[in-house]
Amino acid sequence: MFEAQWKKVSEEKDDEEKVDKEEDNEEKVDKEKTQKHSSHDDDDDDDDSHHSSSKSAPTGDSSNAALWIALVLLAALGVVGTIIYRRRNRK
Repeated sequence: MFEAQWKKVSEEKDDEEKVDKEEDNEEKVDKEKTQKHSSHDDDDDDDDSHHSSSKSAPTGDSSNAALWIALVLLAALGVVGTIIYRRRNRK
């Protein structure tokens, strides 16, 4: 009975080691790809069609940030204006 359990545990441990090795290999490949891409960036300054224009992650959010910033500034201006108006009319 103990031999069967020991065999099962050792097989699971071997499987975990294989997964760890595969993950390490994937990380090495990713690093190599990143290094290759960074070295190609300097070679072709004219042709950037294969590179994205921004380094941010694609989130699927298509809203215009400038619009939201303008809205926040307008709201802040309204709050400041209201405070100033109330202080002047109190006296």
